[in-house]
Amino acid sequence: MVKLEIKSTETFAAVSPIRYSITFSTDKRVFAFSSVNDICFAASECLENPSKKGIILTIPLKKPAACLFFVKNEKTHDSGSDILLVIDSAGQLHVFDVKLLDDWQLEVSEVETGQPIDLPSDFCHGQSIGEDKVYFWCRRNVIFCRKHGSLNIQQFSSKADVKCFDSIVFNNLIFCVFGCVNGNVHFMEVDVTQEDFKFNMVGLVMPAPVPVTNVALKMIGDSIIAVFNHGTKVTAVSWEPAQSSSTDGSSLKVKRQLEMGGKHWFLSTDSVIGDFTSDISSLVFAKEKNRLLIVTNDRDFGVYDYKEDMENSGRFNWINVMLGGEAGERPFGYCGGVFAPNEEQLIIYNTRGAVIPFKMDKKGEDFYVATETAPPFNGHLSSITGAHWDPTGTLLFTAGSRSREIHILAPMNDGSICQIARPESHQYDIQCFAVVSGLTMIVGSDELPFRVYRASANYVESVKNLVGLDSEKLRKNEKSLPTTPFFKQAVLGVLNVAAGDSQADDEDHSGMVFTGEFGIN
Repeated sequence: MVKLEIKSTETFAAVSPIRYSITFSTDKRVFAFSSVNDICFAASECLENPSKKGIILTIPLKKPAACLFFVKNEKTHDSGSDILLVIDSAGQLHVFDVKLLDDWQLEVSEVETGQPIDLPSDFCHGQSIGEDKVYFWCRRNVIFCRKHGSLNIQQFSSKADVKCFDSIVFNNLIFCVFGCVNGNVHFMEVDVTQEDFKFNMVGLVMPAPVPVTNVALKMIGDSIIAVFNHGTKVTAVSWEPAQSSSTDGSSLKVKRQLEMGGKHWFLSTDSVIGDFTSDISSLVFAKEKNRLLIVTNDRDFGVYDYKEDMENSGRFNWINVMLGGEAGERPFGYCGGVFAPNEEQLIIYNTRGAVIPFKMDKKGEDFYVATETAPPFNGHLSSITGAHWDPTGTLLFTAGSRSREIHILAPMNDGSICQIARPESHQYDIQCFAVVSGLTMIVGSDELPFRVYRASANYVESVKNLVGLDSEKLRKNEKSLPTTPFFKQAVLGVLNVAAGDSQADDEDHSGMVFTGEFGIN
């Protein structure tokens, strides 16, 4: 009897288009993201070196994830153990213990499971304080929280539905900020030292009657910085200790004196960022640097550093150091983004499940350029309808039933396997396809007629640079194909192209051509 052993050498998965879809462990060595019905774990080193293995473990869920979050810990530990919170589409809370073993092996076990509720949560959040870990989630206008291992659930009711939440630890208290659909931003301190938590509302700002979809907190020096957005506008406010805040008349800032954590603070607005024309999908602080990432739901993102204002000595403000976007031929909106562990690289993900890394290339003292790098993994957000090799056995074409696009994977010159192209299929669900050559494919979709697609010269040049295949090898088996007038008949107003037709040769190299560094945006 012959024993057949099958091992998965590489896993490709799409990032689910939900908010808070990517989250890093405390030591930043591992990150998790939600796919269709799975939670995927990947090694962070693959973001900086695509030749490293990306996804190292996947665990299935009965329901798709609505949000996920590694419990936040202000101090990096070396135990290799973390707590991952997941709330699925049925509103059920899942608590996983994640332990990183030797040789990049992960041990993941579900340690707690909540009850399914018809109302899903817009967020799940965890905060370590001392030896305790406290979980937060919401149902409409009610915030729930409890300690790890405890059955005693605490709750706090707001006047409007809660959309977003963040926290830090200060003076043995959990200092929280949450945004509501009525535009209010609430600041609250939570004392978890007693069996019954004490909730104390310490501040409220309401700049506009527009839903607040993102909030973030960071401690900079003695001050606490909070950022939140109303639609396209991002507001940054600061909590400054009263004894260290300047009270002379040189500042035009309007300050309110409040009490939090047994101390007096001044709450004031630092800046309002209005550089974007579409709604904000993500606000993320870097852990080590005083840096903020803003991602829109269109195709824009920006990075801001907290620096001294050149026009107002002694005052600090958020200064834009980089604006970036996505290539025009991929018109998919963004869902969010995070900083890579080195905080010099961004990980953006879009509505089609693609993860797009951008490297921050410094070009001046306060100026960076976003350079797109090779994605470590990608996949489809629907069932796979086909996977075919080209005749050379080098390029792998895959299609998802509802993704309406075809992915092309190839081994890079450095030995890694990366996605090099995502051809669109004219907004129809793909049912089947065949690869004629490395340059030509036939696609059948819900449109009913099939189409023959031919690659552009830019694609040929990119494959040559990245994979080492020239156009002659890509055209293998293509010269023997028949060229008939049928292929040149217009289908729904679009002209199909015959395989091997000289009219299809695109000599325009002005478009984006990928080299070792995928491109500058």
